[in-house]
Amino acid sequence: MASLFRTCILRSARAAATFTGPLKSSFGQATPITTSFKSLSFISSPCTRLILNNYTRSFSTTSIRSLSRVLLPLGNKTRFKVDQNLAEQLAYEIKTETESSSYTPDTPDFIKEFLNRQTFKIEDKAGHDEVAITRTFGNETLRLLFSVSEVTSSESSSDSFSDEDDYDSDGDDSVSDENAEDEDDDLSEGTFPIRCVLTQAKGALAFELTCEDGVFIIDSISYYKDGNLANDLTVEGDWQRRRLYLGPRFENLDNEVQILFERYLEERGIDTSLALFIPNYVDYKEQKEYLGWLHNVKKFVEA
Repeated sequence: MASLFRTCILRSARAAATFTGPLKSSFGQATPITTSFKSLSFISSPCTRLILNNYTRSFSTTSIRSLSRVLLPLGNKTRFKVDQNLAEQLAYEIKTETESSSYTPDTPDFIKEFLNRQTFKIEDKAGHDEVAITRTFGNETLRLLFSVSEVTSSESSSDSFSDEDDYDSDGDDSVSDENAEDEDDDLSEGTFPIRCVLTQAKGALAFELTCEDGVFIIDSISYYKDGNLANDLTVEGDWQRRRLYLGPRFENLDNEVQILFERYLEERGIDTSLALFIPNYVDYKEQKEYLGWLHNVKKFVEA
């Protein structure tokens, strides 16, 4: 069989060679040959025809059929069914969230009380992740900036660590009542960063803070001659700040200096009450933004 196959191939090659190049007519001009593979004599060979027919039939019936199963898109009925199911599930999620005890369409009382003091103002745009709390103190403009995603992510990390601590060495996912009470006292609501900038005519002081358990912890203090640079949130502004000396670590300062800086902030209203307010406000905003996201995605799916 192998020798017969080689003989067919050699005959086919010789036959193909006879069709290579143009032919000379009686007038000495080259005449191109235009012919199809079907008119070639070597294909008329029974052996060659058998090989080509088997190869063509195998490719057309197997390869194309398998490709069609992979490449053909979903039909309209299937696609619309998936869209409908997704929209219904999103609607159910919206209903569940709006019926929860923590949801309120109106401004919560704790926010109203905070604003009624007329000490701070809240700059919060719907759909934005960052929130600013501002106030004027004498000739200073004070601005605290924090990110909702950073607060929620830090709380999630804190919960995961506490779950690992609850798992004892014997693999028993339970603790005694006494240990549980002790751990509840030590649980943290999560830590998250806050940037506080005090701006006046002589420049700006930027405090990098950590909010933890209702207390502001100072990490570092930077001074800027240009107050606008301290509040510039662009990439260019961040790059320029990185080139400057940002000051020592707060913990490396003299203890008396540390205490006075903490009182310096407390005098401007950056105290325990504000440190307790911010996490509550983040919970409210995160819930509101999540509902807005659900409504927007549902409208997109239904379009």
